[in-house]
Amino acid sequence: MHSGLSNERIARHFKVAPSTIKLHIRSLHQKLDVKNRQHAIALAERLLRSAQDKP
Repeated sequence: MHSGLSNERIARHFKVAPSTIKLHIRSLHQKLDVKNRQHAIALAERLLRSAQDKP
């Protein structure tokens, strides 16, 4: 998702159906309590920065 690939491109890479990718992304959005990819990416970047700042 972070690299901006479409569901179809991600699906081809992992050799699964695009609907499988859509389902997993929807599940991630629910678990992270975000509304879209941009929010999920922003949250992931914040979490990574926070983890890198810790000794």
